[in-house]
Amino acid sequence: MSFRFDRKYKLFIRLSETDVVEILPPLRIQFEAKKTIISDVNELKLKIYNLEPNKRNKLIKDKSQQNGNDKYLQVILQVGYDDLVDVFIGNVYEAGSTKKGTDFITTLVCKDGGFDFRNSFTSKTIAPSVNLVDELLKDMPNTNKGKVTTLQTRTRPKVMVGATADLIGESLNDNETFFIDNEQLNIIKENELIDSFAVEVSESTGLLNTPQKQETFVIVETLMNPAIKCGGQVLLISSVTELNELYRVDTIDFKGDYRGNEWGQTLYLRKSTEFKVL
Repeated sequence: MSFRFDRKYKLFIRLSETDVVEILPPLRIQFEAKKTIISDVNELKLKIYNLEPNKRNKLIKDKSQQNGNDKYLQVILQVGYDDLVDVFIGNVYEAGSTKKGTDFITTLVCKDGGFDFRNSFTSKTIAPSVNLVDELLKDMPNTNKGKVTTLQTRTRPKVMVGATADLIGESLNDNETFFIDNEQLNIIKENELIDSFAVEVSESTGLLNTPQKQETFVIVETLMNPAIKCGGQVLLISSVTELNELYRVDTIDFKGDYRGNEWGQTLYLRKSTEFKVL
């Protein structure tokens, strides 16, 4: 496998159960996204060049549709080299096309879990014998359960009224955080990981710069590697030997251009020695 050549991607926008817009090479796409374990909605910005008119005309959604008329349009971006991996699954928040010179550029703003963040509402009493997260997720139909830490035992029923995502956040302890990654809800503690597998980050696997220590984080730049996940581990192997060890990935900023030079990511890493795997 070459991390410098043979870039591949697939992009799907599901308009309905029977209508899926599929976009493939050699069509040019540009994308950038930030994924993080901090309780926030991860966002992807996409530009598609010279999409055929019948597909382009389907991809129109403005902010006015968020006020009571919101429609869930799923977007799936896969990238890779020999194999393709999901790097972003979410919903189209805003879409439209403009003409610049000879190019028609279709721009999509997409949010991972954003539809359920905006539209899900809970009003129920949850018994102590019922798993609180499982019960709240019933009100978030487009969000699945990922890795969830052991939560505090409840002895009394809990009345839950309000935006469902807010209620999940309010139910956590100070050392716990939740995040949605590819439409899966994960809840982890400060010293926990979602997976025991560690992806090697080195020159041979695409490391681009000298790692930089910044307060509690180590920041590295690599070529696009979809095997690296937020909440997972990497093993850093670099010329700065004192920084070479296991880290948890807290944030990934990635950016790509199928016909340009950009095809990389910036990782914000936290030392993961003695972390526990969910």
